[in-house]
Amino acid sequence: MKNMFVVILAVFLVACEKNEKTEPLSKQLGFSNSSVKQKELYDLYKLAQQSKQKKLPIMLTFVAQWCDFCHLLASEVLDPMALGKLYERKYMFARYISIDDPKPILGIYNKTIIKSKLAAKYNVDITPTVVFIDSTGKQVAPPIIGVANIEMYTILIHKALNIAYKNMNNGMEIPPFVEDLVKITDN
Repeated sequence: MKNMFVVILAVFLVACEKNEKTEPLSKQLGFSNSSVKQKELYDLYKLAQQSKQKKLPIMLTFVAQWCDFCHLLASEVLDPMALGKLYERKYMFARYISIDDPKPILGIYNKTIIKSKLAAKYNVDITPTVVFIDSTGKQVAPPIIGVANIEMYTILIHKALNIAYKNMNNGMEIPPFVEDLVKITDN
């Protein structure tokens, strides 16, 4: 059952933009055996423009190399979900941000920002933390802080996405379970 859950969750965060670097989150966090690719955030300005055009939220996952729960989230939820094309550009844009990486990124207003300062802007002081924002950088759903129950994490993401859709007035709704989302997408 758990393997089926992980396989079904493998429909998340597909590399879609040609000029953004992709590297497996699990590799970024120190796992050498994963080949799944999840996108790291390098250009929030460009991502915000895409978010505005499609009226979709941006899911930012703040992680740290030293964080054991970040490793767990990457290996059990986010990296397996990156195998499919179910979410990216259809229900959200998703990126991860390694807060202990000193390299700056392009921020929402086309100005560089240090990753740890971006985390501070969203009151991220625990990793992993998942933040949902709109194209202006405004939080549109409550953050998901830490990992309390890894098996239920996707349901938490879906719940937050539905709140974000409502706050962004885009009329979308995503079912709570991945299995139901797969059925809708297949039809």
